[in-house]
Formats: sequence, structure tokens, C-alpha cells
Amino acid sequence: MTRARWSIGIFLISAACGGDKIADKLMPPDGKLDIARLEQERNKGKQNSDVASYAQAQLKLNHLKELEGISDTHEIRRVNQKYELLGRILEEELTRFHASGQASTVRSFKLDPEHEVYESPEFTSVYHPITLQEVRRVFTDFGELYVNVSEVKSGRPVTHHLQVKTPWSGYWYPFGDNSLYRGDSAPLIKFDQAMKALGHPSRVADDEEDRYKGMRHDGWEGLCDAVAKAAVLTDEPKAEKVVGGVKFSIADQKALLTFANHHYPKNIYGRQYRGDAETDGTYQDIKPEAFHKIVEKVLGDEKRAIIIDDVAGVQVWNKPLFQYRWKIEQDPDHDYVLNVKSRAFLIKERSKETDELTSQADYIAPSYDYRLYVDKRDVVDGKFRVIAGQWIKESYRDHPDTVTYPLKGMEMKSHNDEFNKYIPFYKAKFVDSSN
Repeated sequence: MTRARWSIGIFLISAACGGDKIADKLMPPDGKLDIARLEQERNKGKQNSDVASYAQAQLKLNHLKELEGISDTHEIRRVNQKYELLGRILEEELTRFHASGQASTVRSFKLDPEHEVYESPEFTSVYHPITLQEVRRVFTDFGELYVNVSEVKSGRPVTHHLQVKTPWSGYWYPFGDNSLYRGDSAPLIKFDQAMKALGHPSRVADDEEDRYKGMRHDGWEGLCDAVAKAAVLTDEPKAEKVVGGVKFSIADQKALLTFANHHYPKNIYGRQYRGDAETDGTYQDIKPEAFHKIVEKVLGDEKRAIIIDDVAGVQVWNKPLFQYRWKIEQDPDHDYVLNVKSRAFLIKERSKETDELTSQADYIAPSYDYRLYVDKRDVVDGKFRVIAGQWIKESYRDHPDTVTYPLKGMEMKSHNDEFNKYIPFYKAKFVDSSN
């Protein structure tokens, strides 16, 4: 089949070109990338409701952005090759867009108040600049993603499977609930009692109560992020513990682990949902290729769980992801598209304090469908380089919002400065010791 020409660009450059010629074509005589002119083209397309011009200019801007700071000839060639293919994909998408006459697919939205309005149909090839930045950040931190279709046995694709140690489930202590720090049975009240008995008087519970005075919170706000990090980073308490003559139940110990890890250092990948429901699908939060790479690297190589916000909306519900299954099949209509069907196994938060140990009743297992767009000319170990991705089917609106990656080898830290004074003592008496 004859390969389509990329009509949008001075950037269609043969992969066989030398690095110096590539640089000459991409940079004007003054040595600066011609970003201002492309931004003018993009803005003009926006003003004139010219979807094609707008998308084409943005794709060129993305191309130039990825080339910034690159001097290696091979890497320049790979970036150019990627955008040559994305240009072909955009041509196909524009053809379908104009044929359908569905101008209503153009969205108007903001990611954050300080960012400009970005208008575009949901073209696979044209990433919002901040979305592109997030994908590149994942690939910089974890490496590029290369995939191939799953092996077929007995006429069916073989399912890939990654599983690590199962995190525990605990109560997420919504901010409107004072049971963490008020009342005789509150975990922080008990902690202060134990500290006093051991000659270290503390006022952690009082400081925590003061923290919330006069504050109003949405019903969903709480410590789900902290309990998820604690569950990934620490072992599940299995029995009652006595410290300073004070009895701490399993639920109490989980509460203290949650409290102690609230500010444990982490990286967050992806952009949280902002705005209305239509905005969500356009940004697609964390792109599937970035999500897939983190799963492969952290669960597969580091043997650690990650944390995802599994609600693609304004609310944040962080849950540990400890098991992932997927299969990849060739798209029947496009050689450069691979379709992924997957299932993620998560630990859900509990609705109340309980001493029950974690079991399968604490699992949820959402399914995710997405496409990975690959460059089959860029091959490593029999796998193809992924250049773009797209959430599809029900996953278009129901997919991970962000991924939280607890950093390795860091020290636990609470949001409560009074508690932080006693973390070494807390670790020695509660975490590193046994009854």
C-alpha cells in the first residue's frame, strides 16, 4: 500500500538523513526554534474555527518541543520518525472528522485556571502540551514503552500477569470524622497516653484537632492517599500491641501507620481532572502508554505496588494496585494500532475501623481498554516503540486519573509536626518491634 504523505509539514524528514541536515531543516538561521510562528498559526486556526490548521500547528509545536535539548543524531531521527507517523495518523483522523461533519466533537476547556484554553477534537496524534509533558516525564523516569502482540496458544492470546505483595486495607478517616483524634478510644489519644507513660509527653491529638477547626471539607476528602501509601510501604499489623501499658488494636495500628505516612515522599504522574465531564475524555488524564509503562516497570521490575486514583473525576480516591493482567492484539484495520484489554486488581478503602485482616473482600478489579499506537520501524527485543495511546470503550470515561509512586528508601513523615518529633520512637515501639 502506498504510504500517505504528511501534508502538514516541513518536518517530514527521511530517517536516513544526517543529523546536521535534520537540524538545518528544523531550525531557522538564528538558531531558535520557530515556535512563535507556529503559535500564531495555531491561534489563527482557533480564531477561524479551522480545526485542521489548529491541530496541524499543535502537532508541529509538539514535535519541536520534543526536539528541544536533543543533540544525539539517532535520537533526533527517532523523534522525527515518530512525528512522521503521527502526521499520517492525523491525516486519517482529519479525513474522518471532515467526512462525519461532527463539529460538535470540538471541545473548549482549561486544565487549570492559569493555562490557556485549548480547543481541539480528540485526535489521537495531537496531545495537549501538558499531557505530552506528563508522558515524556514518565518515559524519562521509567524508560520508553515497547510492546508486541501477545503470544497465541490454542487459538487464544496468552494473558500477561504481574503480581506483587498484597497491600492491606484500612479506614480512610474522612476529614469530617474526628474519631482519629477525639474520644477515649481514638488512636491519637492512645498514642499520647503511651508517650506520656514512657516519659515523652506529646499533644498530637490536640494538634490534629486544631488543624481542622473552622475548616469545611467535601464529603469525599480524607486520608485515602495516606492509607494507600501506608498499605504499600508497611506490613499489615496482625495482632494487638501494648505500648506504655496502652493497648493498640489492629485498627489503631493501621491508623497510626496511615497518620505516619501522610507526607511520605512520592511522585504523581498524570493530571487530575478539572472541569466538566467532557473535559475528562479530551485530556484522558494519565495516558494509557504512560500508565502501562509504570505498571510494567514498578510491578514487573521493582516488585512493588503502585497507587492509582481510580476515579476519572474531581474526587480523588487513591487505591493500591498490586496485580495487573493484560493481553495485546493487533488491530484489524490499522497496522500501527495494538489493542489492549486489561484488568487491574486494587485494594479498596474501608468504610469504618475494623480489626479484620485484609482478604479478597477488600479487592476490586476494574477492566481497562486502550489502544497503543506503535512505530514498527523502531524495534527492541522484538517489540515496537509506542508513540501514542488512547483510552477507549467504557475506559474512555472510566480509567485511572493519576498514578502515585512512593519513592524508594525514604523516611515516613506525617503532616502533623508534633507527631514528626517522635517518629524514631514511634518506629522503634510500634513498627520495628513485636509483642
